[in-house]
Amino acid sequence: MEEIFEFRLSEKEAKSFLRSNEGKEVHEGVRLVSVHPSDKQLMQKLQLAHDNQKKVGRSLLFSWNVTRKYSTNEISKARVFKVKIKSVFDPAGEETGTVYDEPSACSLCGTGATQTSSLRIRVSAIPKKKDFARTITDEIVFSSRAVGVFRGAGIKGVEFDPVYNGVKTKVADERWYQPRFVSEPVEILPPTALGISPLDIDAAGKYQCVKGHYIGLNVISELTISEKDFCTADFAVTKQFVGIREGMLRPQRLILISAKARHLVIAERLSGLDFEVSYLA
Repeated sequence: MEEIFEFRLSEKEAKSFLRSNEGKEVHEGVRLVSVHPSDKQLMQKLQLAHDNQKKVGRSLLFSWNVTRKYSTNEISKARVFKVKIKSVFDPAGEETGTVYDEPSACSLCGTGATQTSSLRIRVSAIPKKKDFARTITDEIVFSSRAVGVFRGAGIKGVEFDPVYNGVKTKVADERWYQPRFVSEPVEILPPTALGISPLDIDAAGKYQCVKGHYIGLNVISELTISEKDFCTADFAVTKQFVGIREGMLRPQRLILISAKARHLVIAERLSGLDFEVSYLA
């Protein structure tokens, strides 16, 4: 597996501690630094600059991302994958009639409010020619084509609920469904690393719930889950939540998919998903 971290930071700040060949200016005033974690020297430079900025209440990074590339052999051996839904649209479901039961959420971190209505979204906003998409607050939709593929193959662990267009519509939109993951949630295990960024593991626990519901802002590493929890399902979600509770944003469970289901997505050319190898322990 080849892993690359991408950091975006101020070009002015970058010039104060990086050489001109360490990254490149991708927009006016923004430098992109791509670094392999094994490049200890460059990672140490970034870490020191981050720590110095944090001491004065500032953030070094505008944003960060990680990409992981796997060999054919690594893909063929994998039994489970973490799913990323690439296509995002707005507005959020809460803005178009979707209802949540806030008292059911954790009283400490606000995580886990139950959706008590059907999903109501602006259907016209869903990206065209995609089979999987999510709102800006992570309400997920699958196309009727994807649902047909999964049902036809006997895929386990997910059922499909109707989706309605806007607040007042009484007839479900036949083109889209909301997945409901019905298998037992799976536990995230070490050595999975979570934090604010690869340069900040959130040692103070700002983005953690003492009850263990909400365990971090971002997943930094590849994901490891409990094998006994993921023994038969093709789709599952994690027990723990990751993300942020702010306004309409809510921490979300991570989605897992079996090798069988991933193969179907690729074979049928269903669009809108990325996959990352995960591990069972």
